[in-house]
Order: sequence, then structure tokens, then C-alpha cells
Amino acid sequence: MNRQLLGYFLTVEDLYLEYKGRLEGCGLQAGDWHMVNWVKEFKKDNSKLPTWEELKVKYKETPEKENLSLKFVKEEIGRYIRDEKLKGWIIKVAESIDSRTIDYSRVFDDVRRLNTELDFKDIEGVDVGDMYNQMVDKIRSFEQHDRVSTGLSGLDKELEGGWGKGEIAVLIAPPGYGKTMFLLNAMYSILERRKNVLFVSFELSEERLLERLYRRIARASRADIRKDKTGRIKDVLQRFFRLMKVRGYIVYRRPKTWGVEDMALHIDRLKSRGIEIDTVIVDYLDKLSLKSKDYRLGLRDLTEDLRYLSIDRNVRVITATQANRLSLTAPVITEEHVSESFGKVEVSDIVLSLGRTQKDEQKNQGRIVLLKSRDRGGRGVIIPIRMEFDKALMEDVK
Repeated sequence: MNRQLLGYFLTVEDLYLEYKGRLEGCGLQAGDWHMVNWVKEFKKDNSKLPTWEELKVKYKETPEKENLSLKFVKEEIGRYIRDEKLKGWIIKVAESIDSRTIDYSRVFDDVRRLNTELDFKDIEGVDVGDMYNQMVDKIRSFEQHDRVSTGLSGLDKELEGGWGKGEIAVLIAPPGYGKTMFLLNAMYSILERRKNVLFVSFELSEERLLERLYRRIARASRADIRKDKTGRIKDVLQRFFRLMKVRGYIVYRRPKTWGVEDMALHIDRLKSRGIEIDTVIVDYLDKLSLKSKDYRLGLRDLTEDLRYLSIDRNVRVITATQANRLSLTAPVITEEHVSESFGKVEVSDIVLSLGRTQKDEQKNQGRIVLLKSRDRGGRGVIIPIRMEFDKALMEDVK
């Protein structure tokens, strides 16, 4: 590192406290490390950093102090640390490739760790006395700008407008009750509001999901499509995508082969092509790859990682999870029916359940129950819905 910058770093309290931990592992020259270690001992003995003059007495090669701005010095030190950390990581990966011992899960962990280490945002956080104007204005426009409709008016009302960015919503339902249909209807509603969507499936192939999505858009069953000799349904689909002018992507991966890091990288790749993903839909949570050997703990960590993804990439995350066997005979499915790990409920911002009685099935209906809505309440609210499986359709009861 440039001795001028190093001198500033070692004599300015704010700089030293902010960057001393980040400098560990960087490739400073031996003489520079000697200076860093001497300052560490000086501070320990004197409860303060040395002045520039005291540094020059100990290290005569220290240049004269120049009139540099603190902002410039912080940017330069940050750039130096980034370059050194990335250089070390690249060398380590290259050595692993050469020796054919590369561990891809560890590579992803390193990328995630580096992303945190190299985030040079202000460590002080937010001063609560400085932000009230912005926050009041944001709350006033919250529903209009930060939320997008679920496609169900009753649910929108309880969620103050719909799905929010920086949040994870989880639907609990038994097998065959309509989890995938719910998620596809969420995709349809978000596309309809001109937002880009990434749908990651571990259940159904891309082709089968496309077929269901197209049936939902056209409000048509397979029988309707077979009977359509005029091309009306194709016209409906063409008009929808022409008017929306948005991108929806469906990606199928085998269960347990993709993790949250893979989704984050996929979002970044799309962004590099100029496509900003607004919403990530995962079908479904339990089939993502886990890091922990403890399945229950791993599911909680997985939900935590998805929540971090929603905040870090500023997206909405909507997913589903299996309900346990007891849910099959329960009149109302609640959070106690979530399978394997209650941590999925604890971490999520919004938790819903989807249930159907025999009477509901006869009427092509179902019910969504709001089990949790962080900061909004409404727990236990039941929202009746219309469900037509042959059209992959889920909407308000009229």
C-alpha cells in the first residue's frame, strides 16, 4: 500500500477502527506490516493512535503529510482491500482447479463471504434522528410504489396492497392442494403489473409449467384449447405479452441441485443483460439444496438465506412448503401443520395456508388463511377463493 495512505490509516481513529479488521489477510509488504503491528502496540499502551509526527520518529521513511481528503483516502483504502481480497481468492480457486480438488459449494460460500467483507457501507448504520422525513414520505406512498397485487383482493387488503420487496412469503399446503397453481397465479398477477419474474421449479418441467401459465392467462382448459380452431387463444396470449412488455423466466432444476447462491448468481446474470428481476418464485422451498446436515436446522437457514436474498437483491420472494399429515384432516391448516421445521414460519415475513374441504371442492373453491404478516397483523383472516384446476385459475369468489 502507498505509504501516504498507510500513514493516514494508522493515525486517524475513524479510519483505523473501520478498516483494521478488513486489512487482515491483505498482501502488505513486510515493512508495512511491521508498522501496522507497532501502531497496534502503541494504541494498546497509550489508549490512542500515534500522531503523524510520532509515526515519522519511529519510521523515518514515512513521507511528509499531505492535505488529502478523508473521503479520498477511504475510497483508496477500500479499493486496495478489494483488489487484495479478490486476488487472493482467485489464486486459491486457480490452485484448486490445477490440483483438481475444487469444492464448488465452498467456492459459493467464499463468494458470499467476500460479498459481505467487501461491502464498505457506513458501519455506523442509520441515525434515527435524520431519516423521519424520508420514512414518512415512504410510508405515505408505500402501497403504491413498494407493493404489487397478489391478484386476490381480499389478500391485497390484508397485506396493504400485496407482495412487498425485501420480504419472503411462504404458502403451507398438503400435496395436491394447489401450491404450484398458487405460485403460477402469483407470477401471472406480477407479470400483469409489468414486473419481471424469475420462477424456479424443482417440481415440474419448464414445458409443463408453461402450459399451465398459458392456460391461466387465456382462462382456458386443455379441452378449450383443443376445440379452438380459430386461433383465439393464441391471439389472447400474443396480446398479453405484447401489451405487458415484461420478462418472465421459468427455470427447472433437479431437487437439491440448486441453492440460494445459484439463484442470486442467476439474478445477477440477468441484470448484466439489462433485465432487472422484480420477483423470485420458488416451487418449492423444501427442495432447495441444504448446507447443514441437520435437516430441520438446514431448512431454517435456507429460509433465512432466501429472506437475505430478498433484502440484498431488493426482490419479492414467494415460495411454498409442504404441510404435514395432520393437515389432511384439519378443518383449517395453521402454522403447526408446517412440515419438518417451524423455523420456516419464524423467519418468513408472510405465512399463508391453502386448504379445501369436500364442499369446497364441489364448488371449485378453497380458502387462504393469513397465519403471519410481519408488522401488519390480520392473523387468522380467511380469504375464500375460486379454484379451477383445469384452467390453472385462482381468483376472488364473485
